[in-house]
Amino acid sequence: MRKSNYDKQPSTHIDGKAVIGWDNIVQTLSKAWADEPVWAIDLYPGTYEEDFINAFAKTGRKIINTRDLMRPEEEIRQLTERFMTDDVLFGYMSNIRLHEYFDNSKLINSKFKIEEGPLGDSATLPPTRSEGARHRQPRGQSLGAI
Repeated sequence: MRKSNYDKQPSTHIDGKAVIGWDNIVQTLSKAWADEPVWAIDLYPGTYEEDFINAFAKTGRKIINTRDLMRPEEEIRQLTERFMTDDVLFGYMSNIRLHEYFDNSKLINSKFKIEEGPLGDSATLPPTRSEGARHRQPRGQSLGAI
């Protein structure tokens, strides 16, 4: 009988630390990012978003949920429908750019909310596409690492 080479308990070694519990996570990030006027935090699918928002609301920082900045679902369906097929797994490669999923007026409004931030700094979002600029994260830098 052939022995399976399937790893039933896969793991990845990381250097650093894992922080457990929302209060501990907020405390750790508050110390690590104390001087940062804007925090950009990306949640993995399946994260309990409501728990996250409740925990981070305790920091006194404004929370802007990027989902609220998106275009209405019907508009996104119209935007993407030409790339869909009857097959639930396969469609066509899309040339849709990330900024096309967002409502530009909502982005501009959120930019003003950030500029009015609790720390008094003039932290801003990257310019929108309509402002004629493109923003990219500098190579080798990562947001959110502690």
